[in-house]
Amino acid sequence: MRADAVLNELIQYQREAKTVLYFVGGIVRDFYLDRSTDDIDLTFDGSATELAEYLSERGLNVFLSEHETLKFDTVDGYHFDIATMRHEWYESGALHQEPSGIDLDLRRRDFTVNTAYAVLNPMTLTNEKGEWTLYQCHPLFRHDLACGQIRVLHEASFREDPTRLFRAVKLSLQLDFDIELKTEVLMRNAFQSGYDKRISNGQMRILLERLFSYVDAARGIMKLNELGWTAVKQGVKDLENDYLSSLNMSEEDQIRILMARCFIEKMEWLYSLYPQLSKLHQAYLKIHESLALFLNNPEKNDYMLFKILYNKKVEILELLSVNYEDAVKRYRENLLKYAIHLNGDILKGQGVQSGRGMGLILERLQEEKINNRLQMTLEDEIKYIERFKDEY
Repeated sequence: MRADAVLNELIQYQREAKTVLYFVGGIVRDFYLDRSTDDIDLTFDGSATELAEYLSERGLNVFLSEHETLKFDTVDGYHFDIATMRHEWYESGALHQEPSGIDLDLRRRDFTVNTAYAVLNPMTLTNEKGEWTLYQCHPLFRHDLACGQIRVLHEASFREDPTRLFRAVKLSLQLDFDIELKTEVLMRNAFQSGYDKRISNGQMRILLERLFSYVDAARGIMKLNELGWTAVKQGVKDLENDYLSSLNMSEEDQIRILMARCFIEKMEWLYSLYPQLSKLHQAYLKIHESLALFLNNPEKNDYMLFKILYNKKVEILELLSVNYEDAVKRYRENLLKYAIHLNGDILKGQGVQSGRGMGLILERLQEEKINNRLQMTLEDEIKYIERFKDEY
């Protein structure tokens, strides 16, 4: 069923059930901003079960959540959320709900720009602005919409529901709105108080997916970092350091490294954003295992570390430095300068036959250079292998 057909069915349901359905939140906001949307949110004072049965009888595959919200998609790509009006309050950290009228339903909304209600009637389907008369809204709805700012409804909002921290960033970047000054202060205090740590992994994954599906991932990460989300502070610091800058990497590659570093323990979340991270992650996990074994080896030496890290992509080294900062730093600053210049083609010119012996000569040269801290030019290396090349 198409979205317009669903809306006509809902209008018919209103008549039969003697209730009123209201467009609410984002769809009303976006309508007044002349923005297109494929999310249609409605609310009403009535029975969600009865409405779900009504729509199911008309061929819609409706999901009814535990919070009395109907969710379904239409064949032309619209997503519907239809919730019953309710009053919400928090007591001892727990959320409590009960059916309510529109006044209390408004108070549970997150931001002023999401507090507008417009009656669903045949005239609203014409999309004429004059027919979208607001039935009710927060006193600052029009003001904040005109000024382009995201304002939270009350001071306890982020403490009660920390997911609003991420929704505020998504909305501000999605709409190109500023976060209102007092709201920004409340967000900084919320991050500083660790409210975000109460968000479950499942909720966080959904929040990040929604954030990055609407806005550029780097802008979202940078804004969260600016507001004090500690999960990204180290990643942003590394993105801006002199080492990465010296590599002349593209902005896309730097962002990819940043994202991977920030979410290294849950990197699968990012595969849909950066598919190339899947292959990078698998390579990282293999070397991660090798480094862990190396560090637990009582006979470890610098040459063993060099062998593990040599010629690995910068992205992998950046990921490894999250958990193995000292080892990666030692490799970059102390060992990499002892990499050999000699290669197989030069050895052939010195009369060395291709095969296993050639590889052993190169390995021995590398090991002796690193473990004995030998600074050598290519000419020095050629002279040096004369001591032992006949052994292979």
